[in-house]
Amino acid sequence: KERRSAVNVHRNFRQRFKRWLLQYDEQKLPAQSNSIRGRQPGYPAVEDKLIQYLKARQPEVGTGINWTTLKRKASEYAAMESDRAIYGKFHASDGWLTNVLKRAGMKGYKSPPADPEINPKTGRKQRNELPQSFWYHLCSEFRREHAHLSGKEHEELVSTQIRMFLLKKCKEPGSQVQDHKNFRQRFKRWLQQYDEHKLHSQSDGLRSRRPKFPAVEHKLIQYLKSQQTAPNQDGTGLSWAILKQKASELAAMEPNRDVYGNFHASDGWLTNVLKRAGMKGYK
Repeated sequence: KERRSAVNVHRNFRQRFKRWLLQYDEQKLPAQSNSIRGRQPGYPAVEDKLIQYLKARQPEVGTGINWTTLKRKASEYAAMESDRAIYGKFHASDGWLTNVLKRAGMKGYKSPPADPEINPKTGRKQRNELPQSFWYHLCSEFRREHAHLSGKEHEELVSTQIRMFLLKKCKEPGSQVQDHKNFRQRFKRWLQQYDEHKLHSQSDGLRSRRPKFPAVEHKLIQYLKSQQTAPNQDGTGLSWAILKQKASELAAMEPNRDVYGNFHASDGWLTNVLKRAGMKGYK
């Protein structure tokens, strides 16, 4: 009955209203069609006070009311609220402030450029992550030295060997290995992935499993590196047939015949070994 009202009383309109009311009760109905689609404000008192503060000072935009000032002001408002069960958890993040300004339709406030060393979720400095290939080769080297140590029955011994192994590695010139608890825990997690064949040597390279014949592979790579300067047609002195023959000889020298008695130097195996080691020039 209100003048110029858009409300109707027919059945279709009432049904549409019920559907919208259901969305409103589930906090899925935005206040404006051009506002941010989302939930009702988690901290309405802080949001209302901050918007009132901004409206009273809009002529000062760009002259002292910057992003940092707004976040600090919001934190002050939250500290003044009596309901600590809710407002005690308040954190004036960039995402929260962006949504507040978007809901209020206020423009002219820009967030500062993101610092690549700061985690936007925690606000703390991010650690410099080592590449996956680093962990793969570190785990591979550890397993070559301690292939027999695995399972819960050797858990305490494995922890001791890991500490000694990392301590030795961190003393090498230019090593990125560190000797502290956090690094050892990360190494254990990567080692578990390595043992489950889920760790790859390169993110863009061969999706590799743990080598089935690690001793032969390791010795063959060492042999190749020692022979790389030998003169021949391909610049290395080693042909594909020679490499396969050398691998078979190395396998025959291994005492564990249950594993290495089944070794066969196939073209596929040799291709994968060279690819994992990043060695080129052998066809």
